[in-house]
Amino acid sequence: MKDKEIGLFGEEIAAQDLIAKGCKIIARNYRQRFGEIDIVAKAKDGLLLFIEVKTKVADRGAEMKPEDNMTPDKIRKFKKIAEFYALKYPEQVGDRGWRADVAAVYLSPEYLTEFGNNFLINYYENVF
Repeated sequence: MKDKEIGLFGEEIAAQDLIAKGCKIIARNYRQRFGEIDIVAKAKDGLLLFIEVKTKVADRGAEMKPEDNMTPDKIRKFKKIAEFYALKYPEQVGDRGWRADVAAVYLSPEYLTEFGNNFLINYYENVF
């Protein structure tokens, strides 16, 4: 599986996990020329969530965690696109506001060959 496929696979896992937690997915891969939001979701309590998904296969550079890929530059770009989205769609922000999170998805090597629950997701809230 190529890196891009692994990334998309991690985004799907994160989206399904958010749905299982009662969130409604509003948009996937929202793009502007200056950035992208992997997942835009609405939490059960009405809070708008911007989710950046980072995925890593456990045996590929296991010394690094997926969340280690959130460099200061990536955080800056994530903040810019999140603020842009919030200003463009104030009706989605509503009274509850918004939050920017990172979903770090770890895939075990077995997950690449058979479907199962061979993954771990760590969520980091309010990353900026």
